[in-house]
Amino acid sequence: YLPGMAVLKTSGYDTPVRPIMGVNSLVSMAVAATGGITIAIAAITAAMCTGADAHEDPRRRYVAGIANGVFYLLAGLCGGSIVMLFAALPKELVITLAGLALLAPITANLAGIVAAEDHREAAVVTFLATASDMRFLGLGSAFWGIVIGMVAYWILHARSSSKQV
Repeated sequence: YLPGMAVLKTSGYDTPVRPIMGVNSLVSMAVAATGGITIAIAAITAAMCTGADAHEDPRRRYVAGIANGVFYLLAGLCGGSIVMLFAALPKELVITLAGLALLAPITANLAGIVAAEDHREAAVVTFLATASDMRFLGLGSAFWGIVIGMVAYWILHARSSSKQV
């Protein structure tokens, strides 16, 4: 699953993966032919559009997805002006705005971490390592967070499986 599809499944939407992946792949190939980047089902966008913050009624949350798509189109048309605007703003304000925009998805993911008892510690280690902004061997914290989280999971589950024997 792509992360965005996993978010949809977690949010209670029983979406068929194969048709979405097929259409996504075809559109990505068409966009690539014009020099664009791939089309992705973004987990953060999916989390924002499928949560209770989008609408209390899950059947009405599609409006958030449409609004998000319209916003992306407008942002693409005005991309140069938006970049200039954010470049003129103080760095601290831009970071604060980004943090506020990610507050609901981060909260939802942290709730998922807490709920998954058998993966909780490894997930927290992954989150903390990724959030640390560490750099090593030219690789950033996103990479090391995954590596350290996998090692933590392996160590924690090796320990728990030896207790069961």
